[in-house]
Amino acid sequence: MAPELVEPDTVIIERVAAGEKFYLIFRGECSVQVGEDKPKKDAKRRVLRVGEYFGEISLLFGCATTARVTALKYCNLAVLDKQKFIDTLNNVAGIKDTILQRIYKYNDRLLRFIKKSIKRVPYL
Repeated sequence: MAPELVEPDTVIIERVAAGEKFYLIFRGECSVQVGEDKPKKDAKRRVLRVGEYFGEISLLFGCATTARVTALKYCNLAVLDKQKFIDTLNNVAGIKDTILQRIYKYNDRLLRFIKKSIKRVPYL
């Protein structure tokens, strides 16, 4: 993992961008906003703290990023590029299942819609 220092108010991931990296928060806090193109003052946001991570959805599923992540404080991040993230998933037993279980527990509007849609498909 490569270290990365981020200043407050820096946008780390922009919504609907190509996912390139996986981030683990070593120090600091980040704000996550899902589903809005532009942040709103009264929008619901989740705060990620030390030990939490982000960027995994687009890397796992090969889709555009689903959230905007902004540093709230100075942050020290540990970063894996896409290939190293995939290599880690393939070489560390159980890590992919752990990450998928965490994704399934996310409580955002887009994920709820996807879950409901999958349950309605008769052949699954």
